[in-house]
Amino acid sequence: MKNRYFWGKAGGILLLLLLLGACGGKEVSWYGPVADLGKFPQNLEAYIQEDESDKPLLNAAEQTKEAERYKRLFFKPWRQDKSTFPPKEAAWAPKHYKGKKSWTADGERLGKEVWDKITANADIQKFPSLACKGILLENAPLRALPTYTPYYRNPSMPGQGYPFDHLAFVGLWTGTPVFVSHISQDREWLFCETALLSGWVPARSVAPVSDEFAARWQALPLTALIKDKVPPCSEEEEGEINSRDLRVGTLLPRLGEMVLLPELAEETEDAQAIWAAYAADAQNGGRPARLAKWRALSLPEGTAASFPLPFTAGNMAAVGNEMLGESYGWGGIDYLRDCSSLMHDLFAVFGIWLPRNSSQQLKEGKVHNISGVAVQGRNKRLNSLGVPFRTLVGMPGHVMLYIGEHQGRAMVYHDIWGARTLLEDGQQGRLIIGQVAITSLEPGIEHEEVRRAGTLLKRIKSFNIIP
Repeated sequence: MKNRYFWGKAGGILLLLLLLGACGGKEVSWYGPVADLGKFPQNLEAYIQEDESDKPLLNAAEQTKEAERYKRLFFKPWRQDKSTFPPKEAAWAPKHYKGKKSWTADGERLGKEVWDKITANADIQKFPSLACKGILLENAPLRALPTYTPYYRNPSMPGQGYPFDHLAFVGLWTGTPVFVSHISQDREWLFCETALLSGWVPARSVAPVSDEFAARWQALPLTALIKDKVPPCSEEEEGEINSRDLRVGTLLPRLGEMVLLPELAEETEDAQAIWAAYAADAQNGGRPARLAKWRALSLPEGTAASFPLPFTAGNMAAVGNEMLGESYGWGGIDYLRDCSSLMHDLFAVFGIWLPRNSSQQLKEGKVHNISGVAVQGRNKRLNSLGVPFRTLVGMPGHVMLYIGEHQGRAMVYHDIWGARTLLEDGQQGRLIIGQVAITSLEPGIEHEEVRRAGTLLKRIKSFNIIP
C-alpha cells in the first residue's frame, strides 16, 4: 500500500544530487564507486570463523533473561491506563516548528504559514485527550508532527535534503503495541506512546484493543520474522516495499502452526473513523465502538522462527543477510531503516532489546572507550577485544556491528548513508553509499576527498559488547 509518506529513493537522490551539483565545480556529494563493496564479500557468513557458526553467543539462561526483558519493554504500553508522556515534551515539536520554513522534496521552499497550520493541527493544548491501548494494523511511520509533509533543511548542505526528514522518528512494524493518548485536530493522526519512542502515527494504521485482547495476545508464544518484506497474503506479489510487508524484527503471537495478525472486525471498517468517533465521546467517558480482533495465517516456510532465535553467529549472519543491500532510510522514511533501526531489528529476533537511537545503543553492555587510542591502533584493539556479531561500534550519529577480522581489518555491518568528504576549497560533502553494507572502517579511503575529511576509523569513539 503506497501512501503519501512514500516519495521514493530514486527521485529524492536525483534531486539531491542535482541541487548539490548546482553549487558549481565538482559535486560535493556523489555516488561511489566504493572499493570496499567490491573488495570484501557482501555475505556475513564469509566472516564467521570455522566451528564458530553454531556456538552460542549467550548461554540459554542468559538469552532467556534477555528475551523476558525484551517482552516487558515491548508490551509496556499495554500496562498503562493513562498517558505517561509529559505534556511539556509533547508540546516541544509543535512549538519548535511553528513559524519555521523548510525545503520540499521537489526543492521548493515551504513558508511558515504551512508549518503554522501543521503545528496547530497537533491541538496540543488539549493533550492528552485520549487514553486507550492500541495495536499497529500495518507498518507505519512514527513522526514528530501529525503530517506526512517532510521537513528538509537546505539540500545543498551535506547530510541534508532527502532522505533526512527531520520529522521522521522511526518505522513501526505490524503488531506493535501502543498507548494512544491524543488525536490531531483533523482526526487523521494519533499520538502514540511506544516502547521505543512516542510520536504521531496515522490513525488508519492503528486499532484500539481491549484489556482482554492485550492479555491474550501477550500470553501466547511469540514468533519473530527472520526474512524481510514477507507478504502477509500469498496472493500479494513482491515489489515495492509497502505498509503490509512483514519485516525482520516483527513479533507476532503463535497459535499452533499459525501466526496471528491484528485486524478490524470488518474489512470495510475504517480505523480513522473509529478513532474520530471515540474522540468525540472520550470526554464523556466513552470507549471505542469497535476493537481489534485477530486472524490466523500460515507464513511461508523459513520466513519466521520461534522467539527468541538462538543467538549464534550463524543465525545472526542469516538474518543480517536478509537486509544486506537494502536502501538507507532515515527515521523509517519509505519503510526503510537507518543505522540504529537496523541494529534494533536485527537484535530483536534474538530477544535482545536495543534502544532506538545510536547514542543510546552505544551505552548498552560493556563499553570500551577508544577515543584515546591512536588511529592506527584501533583496528587491533577492536579485533583483540571485540566479540564478532555481539559488538557495536560507533561514533556520534552512527552505529555499526563488528563482525570480525578480515585481512587484519576490523569489519563492520551497517546501514550507511555515506562517507564524509572534503574538497580542496573546504566544501564538505558525502561519498554516498546509501545502503546496508559490509565494509572496513575506512570505506571510500581510495578517494582523496574522503582521506582529507577523515574516515570512520578516525571518528569512532567506542565499542560495546551486547548485552
